[in-house]
Amino acid sequence: MKVTRNIQHMLLKAVLMGVALSVFYMPTPSSSAVIHIIDTTFTSTGSPQPLDNTQIGLTENLPGGSWIWGGGWHWGSPRINATWQEPINMVNMVEEKTALGLSIQSTVGYSKPSILYLAADLRLHHTAARGALGFWSAMPARDNAVHGQLNFTGLYLDANNNTLQVYSGNALQGTPVNLGTVDTFVVYNLTYGIDTTTGSIFDVQFNGSSVSGLSSTAFTDANTAYAGFLTGTASRMQVQNFDVYTIIPEPSSTALFCFGLLLLRWARRTGRLGWI
Repeated sequence: MKVTRNIQHMLLKAVLMGVALSVFYMPTPSSSAVIHIIDTTFTSTGSPQPLDNTQIGLTENLPGGSWIWGGGWHWGSPRINATWQEPINMVNMVEEKTALGLSIQSTVGYSKPSILYLAADLRLHHTAARGALGFWSAMPARDNAVHGQLNFTGLYLDANNNTLQVYSGNALQGTPVNLGTVDTFVVYNLTYGIDTTTGSIFDVQFNGSSVSGLSSTAFTDANTAYAGFLTGTASRMQVQNFDVYTIIPEPSSTALFCFGLLLLRWARRTGRLGWI
């Protein structure tokens, strides 16, 4: 009986020491995991591809909905350009005041996170063009008299003034941030995070550079039911790599190692490991 108990103690020592040592020497894993809610790759084919009420270009779509075209003009359906049109492999918003979005509300098997990130590559078509990346509480109606900015909360990029500004409550809010020079026919990446619990915006990045001075409390759960992009008045815009995602923290190797040490300490205090 005593021999059996000693063997059990030795096995327990080996297991716990193995856990601690393997955690200590293991490579440090990524500090976070990216979960894509909506992800896209727009690919041109031999003819234009209208997007309204389709799932074209969606490589990830956890909510399972289809593209919704709102606002704009009836002849200006957002589409992926054909291979003989310029630019290829991008959504062409075609007309001014046009919105294109997708539902990101919770569905069966998917729960909308409170922390969200939004990213896209935007290309403004002329010097007076304006475009925006963000959310809607409800998608604007598909009607010539309706502007895509209706019910919109997001960031507004203005090539005419070279600025980035928060848009909410059907109006521009706060002080615009000057970006230097926003050239036309150049693809720019815009990325930012929101917290729907507080409505705040954070970690704004324009073309890889941090942008400070933008704040809001309007990015609430109700105001972020749909995600997408829009063109302003008298504007044209193209979009690629539209992405809605969240980031889930992962335990670090340091945290796991500390857990291993606590486990060893517990075993010692309870007399499970004798001399350890």
